[in-house]
Amino acid sequence: MSRVAIHSGGRVVSIDIGGANLKLADDAGRVDNRPLALWRNNAALGPTLRQMGVGDASVTDVLVTITGELADCYPTRRSGVLDIVDQVSSVAGPRTRFYRRGGRFVSADEAVADPLSIAASNWDATARWVGRAVASEATVIDIGSTTTDVIPVAGGVPINQGVDDPSRLMERSLMYIGGRRTPVCSLVSELPYRGLAVSVMNEMFATIDDARILLGFEPQDRDDSDTANGRSRSHEHAAGRMLRMVGSDTDSDDPAVAASMAAMVHAAACGRIAAAVQTVVSQYGDAGPVVLVTHYEDLVDITAIGDRPIHRIEPRLRGVGPCLAMLDLFQSRAAA
Repeated sequence: MSRVAIHSGGRVVSIDIGGANLKLADDAGRVDNRPLALWRNNAALGPTLRQMGVGDASVTDVLVTITGELADCYPTRRSGVLDIVDQVSSVAGPRTRFYRRGGRFVSADEAVADPLSIAASNWDATARWVGRAVASEATVIDIGSTTTDVIPVAGGVPINQGVDDPSRLMERSLMYIGGRRTPVCSLVSELPYRGLAVSVMNEMFATIDDARILLGFEPQDRDDSDTANGRSRSHEHAAGRMLRMVGSDTDSDDPAVAASMAAMVHAAACGRIAAAVQTVVSQYGDAGPVVLVTHYEDLVDITAIGDRPIHRIEPRLRGVGPCLAMLDLFQSRAAA
């Protein structure tokens, strides 16, 4: 692997490109986190990066980690990586460095030569940052809008054997349960309704976001319509989406009925995540604190952690953990 040059004297920008969100942090303390649904319009990536200032002349280095290659607008992961590398490079040019598992940065040419080595690598960056900046022995729990990472750290580095999505799913260090986009029908097969356990409709009528809104874990937002049916994230519409899971609606039932359903959905998600944590801990040990890198702490069953100390990342920074990780690693190398 050829070395990439490390510049100094200008802004360093770090971006995490997922399938649903685009996250940014820089060495001046700026943080930006905005939705970007690649599967709907992957061509919007380049223009959005320009809007975020990634191509500004003051930026000397752009650090990138990628998970958006799984967006279903791409026929293969390889094609997804190649498109994302091309779009980022068109904005940032030769200043771009792509994060590769193992704590390395590579040029666009190297990324194109071995695209799968930089795919789905943000968890590795986050774990190495925790191992360096928080605790050399730890269990990292990072819950995003779509997925949950449970990463064992020892000696300051991640020690899980799974390194890509399939192998991490097998060992349960990766779960496709998050705090916003997870469909209700993927979490429960039945919901309580009129005194009975009723089979849910296997449709994308409601998500865990609706359950969290109804239970008060997430504030309602009447101006946000990024939901299963395109209506707002208000209590009323969240209740309607939840009731639709059993074929009902707010004309037929009191919205309070939806709250009992929401509690069951939320409990199911918590239980699944807790089981993953226990599986990973049983494989790799429980040394050090549990480090929470998430806005969705309500999905972490604290009782499942036991007596281990808990370290919470500063709220403003929880959504951009991989970006901070890359900045930390890059700056440490520049100092060296």
